[in-house]
Amino acid sequence: MLLTALKRGVEPQAVEDLLVALGSNAVDALVQALADSPLRTRAIGLLGVIGDPRARRPLLQLTRKDRQVRTLCEQAVARLRPPEPVTLRISLLGRFEILRNGSPIPEAAWKTHKVKALLEFLLLHRSRLVSRDEIIEALWPEADPRAGEVSLKGAVKTLRQTLEPLLEGSRSSFIVRNGSGFRFEAAGRCWIDVDEFDRLRAEARGHEATGRLAEAVTALEEAAALYRGDLLEEERYADWPAAERERRREIQIAVLETLADLHARRRDYRRALDAIQRVLALDRLREPAYRHLMQYALARGDRQAAIRAYLTCEQALREELAVTPQPETLALYEQARALTPA
Repeated sequence: MLLTALKRGVEPQAVEDLLVALGSNAVDALVQALADSPLRTRAIGLLGVIGDPRARRPLLQLTRKDRQVRTLCEQAVARLRPPEPVTLRISLLGRFEILRNGSPIPEAAWKTHKVKALLEFLLLHRSRLVSRDEIIEALWPEADPRAGEVSLKGAVKTLRQTLEPLLEGSRSSFIVRNGSGFRFEAAGRCWIDVDEFDRLRAEARGHEATGRLAEAVTALEEAAALYRGDLLEEERYADWPAAERERRREIQIAVLETLADLHARRRDYRRALDAIQRVLALDRLREPAYRHLMQYALARGDRQAAIRAYLTCEQALREELAVTPQPETLALYEQARALTPA
């Protein structure tokens, strides 16, 4: 509406003042106005006054297309603020999620699933340089070498622009090329859930080693809460994340087992039971977890819960593995049966 009024010459100064007052909220409309000859000059000037760095690319493109406004565009570009550094918050555990400067990246920005998969692959191997051939083999296994290179090149370009929309050229802060390989660089501006998970585990070990069990429990609870599901669960049919997914699941199980043990050492058997039940939700055939479940139930004086745990264990092992519980498990069952009902 304001641009229409400006085009018709209705109180132009007042309209321009309103557009400037709108600031960044007016940028998209002003960029569109660059294609309108009667509005072009004023739109260029207003973009320069507002100074939003999102106007840089369309102004530079206009400079190349229209020599008559080159000077005006260059002057406007000189007034633009530098773009703020992008920060990322990435969750790999469970459904893949990424926030750019606190907001989710729109699904349409990825263009194709392979662009997102490329980021996931680089994140999974972020500790090292990943060769071009390794990426192509994982993400485009059916493509011939030339087609694979073309696909990778296009995906890298789109990925860089998706993570940093105001990026110029290939100077990405996050997707770095070295020779024929690529790596993900956190650049000090990237939070990743698995890294935070590992940090909290290490913190818990330090607390436990010095006898600060309450602090160790807190750190482990925070770590366990980050595990929203298996690693990159959307890529469940892809081969490349399978080994790391299984490793991460085992680490989560170890965290929960340690957490259960710490609760038990503090005689908080209810929370110990909760933790060990979360283990069994991840691996229903983990017989030591059933024994812990029985031990904690017996410690609370709940012989029926211990008996139910044994029967569940026996059924699961018989149905899935065609084996019977180990003698240690059977001994706990007999102990529970021998107790006088409360």
